[in-house]
This record gives sequence, C-alpha cells and structure tokens, in this order.
Amino acid sequence: MSFLNLVRRGGGVALYISENITSYEPADACYRVSKLEQVWAVVVTSKSKSLIGCIYRPNDFSDLDEIRMVLSNAKYYVDIRMVLMTY
Repeated sequence: MSFLNLVRRGGGVALYISENITSYEPADACYRVSKLEQVWAVVVTSKSKSLIGCIYRPNDFSDLDEIRMVLSNAKYYVDIRMVLMTY
C-alpha cells in the first residue's frame, strides 16, 4: 500500500507500506493545511498504533513556525486521537 502527496509541481513525498501491514491514511484536515509537502500513515499492529510521516522541506523554506505546527498536529494526533480510536 502506498500513500502519496503529489499536490505541487515536482516530485512530492511518499510512504510505501507492505500490503501485509495494516495501515491507513489519517483523514484529518490538519495534515493538509501546511505549505510543506507531507504524507502520514497510521500503522496498526496487534499491540499498538503508530503514526509515521514523511515531510519535505525545500531549501528555500524557512518558516520554522509552520514546521512546528505540522509536528504539533502529529503529536496531538498521537496523544489524543489515537487513544480515542478503537481497533
């Protein structure tokens, strides 16, 4: 299974996850508000869920607040939303 983000001109970002691994892309809009190219997936095992992501920051991108926002959104997802989800 793969999750792609190809919304801009250029290469985009991707996560490639084996079809033998249960995973899904979070549908949360908070991951789509950034100017950074990013893609996220939740990987599910019998004992846990893990949020993994890929973020591309172009050389000319210097907005550290936006990078902090993206990482803060990911932390929020892990801390709050994944606790509320059921398997």
